[in-house]
Amino acid sequence: MIEVFRELGFEPSVVECRSNNLIISICHGGLWEWLRRNCGIGSNNKQIPGAFLDLSRRQLNILLYAMADGDGHYTENGSDGAFVYSTTSKLLADQMQEVCVRLGYTSVMRCDVKDNEKWADQYAISVHGDTRHQLMPERQTTRVPYDGRV
Repeated sequence: MIEVFRELGFEPSVVECRSNNLIISICHGGLWEWLRRNCGIGSNNKQIPGAFLDLSRRQLNILLYAMADGDGHYTENGSDGAFVYSTTSKLLADQMQEVCVRLGYTSVMRCDVKDNEKWADQYAISVHGDTRHQLMPERQTTRVPYDGRV
């Protein structure tokens, strides 16, 4: 992540907070504005920028696993590539499922409703990321011309 920021022209500040955990910070007004406008303000309002949902399969896969690396955890007993992603944003949870569908991965979302009004509901998306659990393997799909509502 540090190298990615540097390649993009930013100079990140890096602080080790615990063993194997880093806090990486950058300060840039333009990036801050873009993130607020395109990714939402506050954890309950986070979203994937709409244009990102039309990325190629390869890029969507990178996005999906980058998000899992950030706010998810990989399951030890699950299939290869299986993970659980958590968020308090219903829109982001729905978008994560959309990305899974676009990639042909199966996913299940559950909502843990919080009793305390100070806490936000938590959405957990379980994703099976290997080809044994694909909804429609690419070899079974074809594009057809279509005009109209779906």
